[in-house]
Amino acid sequence: MPLSWVTRKGHGSAVEVLLDIGAATVSSIYETLFLATAQGQDSVVKMLTSSGDIDLAAQDELAVTVLQLALVEHHHRL
Repeated sequence: MPLSWVTRKGHGSAVEVLLDIGAATVSSIYETLFLATAQGQDSVVKMLTSSGDIDLAAQDELAVTVLQLALVEHHHRL
């Protein structure tokens, strides 16, 4: 929850701190990745995808991938 909350508020540096101290679970990383993608927060997306084994083909509950979401939201630089 803290990871998605700081992402929602646009606090990229706080995301980095939470990742560094291991405060993120796998499910919270994916939830945050989808949130950051939807909001176009490319720095957070880069942090999350470089922090471990993230499957960019993983789907949310609507069977949408992060890459599909980025295209739909017109965040092509992600």
